[in-house]
Parts: sequence; structure tokens; C-alpha cells
Amino acid sequence: MADHYVFLRIGAGSQGGNELTDNIIPLKATSVSISTSKTIPSLDIPFSGLLTGESVTAALDLGMSSKSISVSGFLLEDTITKKFDGE
Repeated sequence: MADHYVFLRIGAGSQGGNELTDNIIPLKATSVSISTSKTIPSLDIPFSGLLTGESVTAALDLGMSSKSISVSGFLLEDTITKKFDGE
């Protein structure tokens, strides 16, 4: 199994500093998980089964979905440098 290294960029990004070393945390990833879930709301149509006895349900695919990426691992031994606008 190959090792995977991830570099996490903290919220400030690399404002005013070296893009490769400032505001970045090195992580050795041991597992990566990606998941997606889709929500399709459905609506019962009132009085649709009045004549036939069979109710009708309408579903609306509005493209509502949620995605998540989970990375597990441990921090590598390295110097973490933080730089922000005022520094």
C-alpha cells in the first residue's frame, strides 16, 4: 500500500508569505473516505385516489445533495508557520 501525504491549508491561506510552507499543515493520510447522499422530496397529491382508489405521489428532483470527504491520519514532524495580513 502506498503512502498518501496531504497538505492542509488553514483558513488564512498563504497571505503575504511563501505559498509552499506558510499556513500549511502536513498530514500522512491513513484513510480517505468520500460519501454523497441525495435528497429527493416527495409530495402526496391530494384527492388523487378519489376515483381510482390509488393515490399518486410526485417526487421533485431539485438536485439537493450533500457531499463529505473524511481524511484520517497523523501530523508529520515539521515546522508549521502561520502568517496573516498584519504580520
